[in-house]
Amino acid sequence: MKRTTSIAVIATLAIAGVLVTNDARAISGNFVDPDASTEKMGQWPAIVHLPVEGPVEGEYLFPGQALSGDCTMSLRMQTDGNLVIYDNSQRALWATNTVNSGGYAKMQSDGNFVVYNWADSAVWASGTVPNGCSGNCNQLDMQSDGNLVMSQPSLDGHGGWTRVAIWTSNTSGYSEFPQSPCPVNRRKTVVWSDMDAPGGDYHQIIPNEARASWCGYYCTQDSNCVAYTYVPPPNGSPTGECFLKNTVPTGANHSGFTTGVVYGVGPG
Repeated sequence: MKRTTSIAVIATLAIAGVLVTNDARAISGNFVDPDASTEKMGQWPAIVHLPVEGPVEGEYLFPGQALSGDCTMSLRMQTDGNLVIYDNSQRALWATNTVNSGGYAKMQSDGNFVVYNWADSAVWASGTVPNGCSGNCNQLDMQSDGNLVMSQPSLDGHGGWTRVAIWTSNTSGYSEFPQSPCPVNRRKTVVWSDMDAPGGDYHQIIPNEARASWCGYYCTQDSNCVAYTYVPPPNGSPTGECFLKNTVPTGANHSGFTTGVVYGVGPG
C-alpha cells in the first residue's frame, strides 16, 4: 500500500504536492560533472550529459543554488526569491530586488537571464536577447572581480572570434581571497524539454499545479536527488507527476516531458 504524505515547501509560497512513493534507494546528491563550469551559464554543448540529445530549455538556479568559480564571489538564488551577488565576507554587492516575488532564475536558450515567480511569470530580466546571433550564443559569467557579465560572440577584426559584454551588474573592482573549504552550494540545474529519463526513481510527487519548475524545486531541495522528470497531464495525474531520481539515466525523447539534471558541487 502506498504511503501518502503532504510536504511543506518555501515559506509563504504555495508550492505543495503529495509524496506518492518513498523507497530506500537514496544516495549522495553530490553529483559532479567535470565539464560543468560552476561560474558560468550558457555552455550547453559542453555539458550535455544525457546520452540522447534533446533541446536544452535552459539552465536554472533554484533556491539554494549558486554560481561561483573559486569561491571568492557568488551569485546565489535565495529562498526568499532574491538573486544576490555576495563577496566571501557575505556582503551583498548587487541584487534583483525580488524578495517575496521571485522563485528561481533561468538562463534561457534565447540569451535572456530571467527571474521567475512560482507561477512561471517573469519578475526580472537582463534584457539580453542576442542580435545577429542564433542558438545558445550568450554566456553568463560570475567573475572573481565581483562582476556578473553577459557576453556574446563577436568578430575580433582579425578573422577570429572573441566575446564582448552586452550586460553587466557593474560590480567589478573587488579583490577577494578564495575560501577553503568553500561554503557555497555551487550547483545549477540543466533542463531539457521533450525529454524523458526512465529509471532511477525514488520519489514520485504529484504537484498541486501542472508546473515542471515545481519538480525542479522538489529535486534541488532534496540532497538525494540528482535528476528529475516531469510527466505532464493527461499522463497520470491531472496536474502531472514529478519523478525524483538518485541516478542520471539514459535520456529518451518524449514530447511534452521535461528532464533536469543537477550539476556542480556542494559546500566543502
